[in-house]
Amino acid sequence: MFQKTLYNKLKDTLDDYLFGFDESQLDVGYFGGNIELKNLIIQPKKINEMFDKQNLPFSLKAGLIAKVSINISAFRLFSESVVVNIEDVHFILGARRSHLSDNEDYTWDIDARYDMDNPINNIAAMHDRIRSKEKKERDEEVRKEK
Repeated sequence: MFQKTLYNKLKDTLDDYLFGFDESQLDVGYFGGNIELKNLIIQPKKINEMFDKQNLPFSLKAGLIAKVSINISAFRLFSESVVVNIEDVHFILGARRSHLSDNEDYTWDIDARYDMDNPINNIAAMHDRIRSKEKKERDEEVRKEK
């Protein structure tokens, strides 16, 4: 009952920030006061709105948090601290178009698509694009030398 109530409250609060948050990602230890959230996929839209307000030169393309642990003792709520541990945070950041030069060298990857369900594919695709661009540049240099 308590877990369902907590899940509904968290879902309402975090829905704009997380993709596909469901009850299986929430683990509540009733007597120890431990709450764990696992495998959280970050939704870039709201985070990027915060980045825009701060005029940061980058935007979030994809994000994953493996685990958030919260330790709250209901019996010592006013005498002990609440402890929050965050483990394995992975973000893919990209430059914001408004902070880029018009030079094509800086904008070739800005509109790349990212797979929100598989961050590893994003990293592999990024490396492939970089290798492809480097190969193209080497080939052009060879042509110029001839």
